[in-house]
Amino acid sequence: MTMRRAPHEPRGFTLIEVMVVVGLVGVLVALAAPNLFRMLRRGDLRSEARLLYAAFVEAQGLAINSGNRGGLRLVLSGDDRGWEVLVDRNGDGTLERDSRHRFADSRPGIGFGPATGFPQAFAAPYAAVPHDAWCTPCGAGNTEGTITFDADGLVVGGVSGSIVLQNTAGELPNHVEALVFIGATGAVRLDRVE
Repeated sequence: MTMRRAPHEPRGFTLIEVMVVVGLVGVLVALAAPNLFRMLRRGDLRSEARLLYAAFVEAQGLAINSGNRGGLRLVLSGDDRGWEVLVDRNGDGTLERDSRHRFADSRPGIGFGPATGFPQAFAAPYAAVPHDAWCTPCGAGNTEGTITFDADGLVVGGVSGSIVLQNTAGELPNHVEALVFIGATGAVRLDRVE
């Protein structure tokens, strides 16, 4: 009796098949990588804007809770680029640092700016809020400024304004996040401008 061998069954992929798949994956990665990078940078910018929003609300809350003034000090340039939440703890009129955030410590490619603000107005009801500087209540040309809150959480002087964040590395040139506030009411929100 003669034994027949079973026909040879293929057990894998040929080298050509593997190379075709690797080439297709390489093309897909090359197409997706720039968009993925932009998406990550946009996420970093939004995250920093949310942190700034939280600091603004924290400074308002500290002023209300302490029954004294509170503030948010903003620094545009240098190693201290970022913000500090301030509060007058003992009612002597001196604002002391409660917390601090520096861009260099978290996301170095994000910062305040552009210095000249941006051309388009905010959506209603914030359409009349100034947007012509990185920090409109800080004053044109200044590299730092403080927004002060009274014991009711309102911006001292009733000043409305905006604080603009951008990607300083230039990867998202037309994308900025703005913290917009109305001083007379204490209303605040984040606004994306593209």
